[in-house]
Amino acid sequence: CSADLLAGFRVKRHVVSAILYSSAGTVFATYRRDPGREEFVPQPRRDGSWFENGKLVLFKQILLREQPIGTFYLASDLAARV
Repeated sequence: CSADLLAGFRVKRHVVSAILYSSAGTVFATYRRDPGREEFVPQPRRDGSWFENGKLVLFKQILLREQPIGTFYLASDLAARV
């Protein structure tokens, strides 16, 4: 099930959301720390990371045999949690 792909982020409380996109840019799987809260779904972008709205945002292209097959997105809050 595609929902299970990102379920491991539940133990990483600093992760706000994670998304897997297909090579066509459609959402394949999502994880939200607060599932009841509606959250903006960004369009896939080039590889990079930056700070935005109090979060660290990361995009990374997924390659298979050097061919792009999708994109990974991660947003993390900046709070240190033990």
